[in-house]
Amino acid sequence: RIQDQYQILEILGQGTFGIVEKAMNKKTNQLVAIKTLKSTSKTFRGISEVGLREISMLKSLDHENIIKLIQVFHQDAKLSMVIELCETNLFRYLHSKQIKEEESKSITVQILKAMDHCHDRRIIHRDLSIGNILLTDKRTKVKVGDFGLSRSFNQVNNKMTQEIVTIYYRAPEIIMKQQQYDEKVDTWSIGCIWAEMLLKKPLFEGQGEVDQLAKIYQIMGQGEYHLDISGQSGTTSISCVGEGSFKTLMGQYLSAQGVKLMGKMLELDPDKR
Repeated sequence: RIQDQYQILEILGQGTFGIVEKAMNKKTNQLVAIKTLKSTSKTFRGISEVGLREISMLKSLDHENIIKLIQVFHQDAKLSMVIELCETNLFRYLHSKQIKEEESKSITVQILKAMDHCHDRRIIHRDLSIGNILLTDKRTKVKVGDFGLSRSFNQVNNKMTQEIVTIYYRAPEIIMKQQQYDEKVDTWSIGCIWAEMLLKKPLFEGQGEVDQLAKIYQIMGQGEYHLDISGQSGTTSISCVGEGSFKTLMGQYLSAQGVKLMGKMLELDPDKR
């Protein structure tokens, strides 16, 4: 039983998914994080599908910039994952100091390395945000966490679900409900995370999907756009004008080379991203 092996020290966070607690291994004194998932309607033999997916993905991944799964417990109809403990996440870190270009590049490169490892194994994360980028080793080392919404893209023609990724980090092809997309959606999210590190706020801060898409095209686009978003209640058509303000905005924080690289990560066309 989990309580026989670990002593709970404090609550690190809780939300709709469940609870994360700091704990200590009673035998080794190793400090860990324990993530206990709430029961949901989506279960397999009584176990959370999100939890099963995260466990499966973490077991198949082994990279210095991806959170390590140490142990799994299933008791009292709850699924708990023992994972390595990190000091903080990127959201809290960027609001505690001003991150400059070099540090933002170091963090971004580490996220890219983690995703390269995933993509080589045909895994898309699909839920990258500043909240699930964890930091350790005096906040210099990145650990990507929260693989509960990740999935394999082995079958190219598989229809993918759209209700993933916090809206500020969601690629335009997902917002427009394209049923097939690939690992480029992670690249988009990383570009958004990089920009937010420097701006201290999301680059595209829309209120809902329509506004989010309009803001993306206003900042990244040039000229007039007529876009369709398919939904359960039909198709919503929007028109917007691209102001091309991205280079001017990010040029205040990045070198020309940095702006160019970020711009490539935020290409509207995933085939060019």
